[in-house]
Amino acid sequence: MKFALYLVFVPFLMTAAFAGEFRLGSLFQDYMVMQRDMSVPVWGEASPGDKITVEFAGQIKATEADANGRWQVNLDPMPASFESRVLKVAVIGDSSAKTLECSDVLVGEVWICSGQSVPVKRRWDHFTGSESAAKGPLKKMGRGTGGGQGPNGV
Repeated sequence: MKFALYLVFVPFLMTAAFAGEFRLGSLFQDYMVMQRDMSVPVWGEASPGDKITVEFAGQIKATEADANGRWQVNLDPMPASFESRVLKVAVIGDSSAKTLECSDVLVGEVWICSGQSVPVKRRWDHFTGSESAAKGPLKKMGRGTGGGQGPNGV
């Protein structure tokens, strides 16, 4: 019974402990790349009503945290650049001011790739349509010392 109460109250206590903490979204870190030629959103959390200022590449954008403490600004489109810059985000609250910085930020092409690892044998079956090929040794697919060819002739 005590454990069940613990599970119910701990999330509320943790939420209260982190309420109003000024932070950037998890994507914003040192050494990141922002997408070129598009408006770039920058977001995070702060105490409700806090005033937020974002500075990057000569742009200064300001906003205010909403009733839930969330905020977002959109940076204007920027051309690609190898120039290392600093993203500065400042908050001015009722009783304090704080600045967060992400260093070595570039502007360029951003590609997000994801997928799933598929066993090589299964891919071979897909290309050949034969199950007998999957039962043979991997050298049939260009692996090992036998030097066979895979579906792309490699």
